[in-house]
Amino acid sequence: MKKTRKKVVSLMLVIILIFSVLTFRETANATTNSNVVVKEDYIIVKFADMIENIPEDTNIEEYINAKKADFKTIYGTIFENAGFDTDSLFDTEKGIYTIVLTKYAPEEPEEIVLSNGLTTVSELRPIYAYETVTVSKTEENDIDPITNKIKIDTNAKSDVDDIELYLGLGRCFDNLYDEAWILNYAKGFYLDPDYTIEYSGQQIFEDTTIYADIDVTVIKEVNITVPIPKVGKSVEIEDYPDGKWNWEKQTNRTFPIIPEEANYYCVNEYKYADSYWITGLDDEGYDTPFVGTFEYDTDYYANIFLYTNKGYIFSKDVVITVNGKPVDKIFDHYYDELDLGIVLTTPEEPAEYTILDGSEQDYNNNSEELLTFRADIEYAKFIESGAVYVDDESVDSSNYTSEEGSTIITFNKEYTDSLEAGEHSLKIAVSNGSAQTTFNIVEKTTSNPPTGDNILLFVGLFIVTIIGGYITIEKIK
Repeated sequence: MKKTRKKVVSLMLVIILIFSVLTFRETANATTNSNVVVKEDYIIVKFADMIENIPEDTNIEEYINAKKADFKTIYGTIFENAGFDTDSLFDTEKGIYTIVLTKYAPEEPEEIVLSNGLTTVSELRPIYAYETVTVSKTEENDIDPITNKIKIDTNAKSDVDDIELYLGLGRCFDNLYDEAWILNYAKGFYLDPDYTIEYSGQQIFEDTTIYADIDVTVIKEVNITVPIPKVGKSVEIEDYPDGKWNWEKQTNRTFPIIPEEANYYCVNEYKYADSYWITGLDDEGYDTPFVGTFEYDTDYYANIFLYTNKGYIFSKDVVITVNGKPVDKIFDHYYDELDLGIVLTTPEEPAEYTILDGSEQDYNNNSEELLTFRADIEYAKFIESGAVYVDDESVDSSNYTSEEGSTIITFNKEYTDSLEAGEHSLKIAVSNGSAQTTFNIVEKTTSNPPTGDNILLFVGLFIVTIIGGYITIEKIK
């Protein structure tokens, strides 16, 4: 699987970048040390002697010759071009053979057939670190492991923690798969923080800090949109002959929509397209593909991979949002890759709702009754997702009350007074449909009916009028 390959390459990267060009002391000159050969754009260096214990019945001559044949098949040309006599790297009498343990910076791989008929892949790389191996039938091992502590200062601006490891027989005791990827972005390695003393592969004899000149731009936010699956679409997938899933053959994949200005991307145009439908978001989710037909109101899961553009890395604290919400699960988080689990919910099946009471009514604002409608919408659904629209504009919930039965909407007087006379549209909407009708506000009356204050005023004026009339009559008399 791709993650396994990445981890293997990562381990090789850590080993070679720190000590693949090891064997000579720090004061030695790399181009003149007898263990180091510099040729054109690659380096070949011996960094260890090893002992391999083999069974008593092993034919040493045949064993060494087989190792020699494979070595010449894969590395013969490279070593010979560098000035090596490849035959001298093998000795059947002493039981010595040479093996290339670590390599770095793959170019174009080449398929190679070994002496036993098996096929392997040779990747041309600019740095080759080899070991001399002495076979033994006595289970002896008198080589002391190297246990110096190495710290790689990764440069604060890279937003990456420093890396610490131990060396032992030229191997890394700590599994630093994730951390190793940042070293891909190193422009060079130095023995001082000012990047003036270049580290060119000197053997380490004490605890040492190596300063990696890493120049990257850190991505701190990721915002993508992942389309909702279309109801009725089917997902199929083929099996390999051994019954395992062939992920590359999954149909109707979903791919994220990446902002144009983003410095990351999702592969979706060739056979390793990195987006798959899966059955869930547990830790094993990405190993179980989804097969079936998308239905209404159902959760579906997708495994999405994002990769950084050259010169960029994801922050260790990157904030990821999908469709405006925090990502559901992060399976893996590398500096150059995010492996995300996404939950996508299909919409509910559409429904047709109607207005049961109040449809197309005429309403007079002078009425003592309030404007009321009843729709055949389950009240719990309205509470969960409901909204009211008049003339296609959302009505604030402070302007009406709702109650069960199925759903009853009653507008308050202040709101209906604000509506102009004439026809208006009403829509009571929920997540999977709406009930709609029209109503008519009757032209409002301009005169006001008598009120208590108006009656008192009228009585007062009447009394004044009577008294005034009486006084006038008395004067005439």
